[in-house]
Amino acid sequence: GTYLIVITKKKKVGEIFSHAIWKATDFDILSYKKTMLHLTDIQDNKVFLSMLSHVLSMDGFYFSTTYDLTHTLQRLANTSPEFQEMSLLER
Repeated sequence: GTYLIVITKKKKVGEIFSHAIWKATDFDILSYKKTMLHLTDIQDNKVFLSMLSHVLSMDGFYFSTTYDLTHTLQRLANTSPEFQEMSLLER
């Protein structure tokens, strides 16, 4: 199925260069479809949702809205000023 995962609770765990780093602590899994009738096997969807919920319950989902956690400090130090000025979405 097609789902949107939304972070509903977060906890501040620290800062990097004055950028807040957050830990996602709770999630909602929202279906894009209003019904399950489009699925060929509803049991497969239940298993998928169960696996997805299990992964989201594990510890270790961190994010920042202002700092790029996907690159190491070493890599960011060796990038161009243009790259660093780009939004996280554009990178």
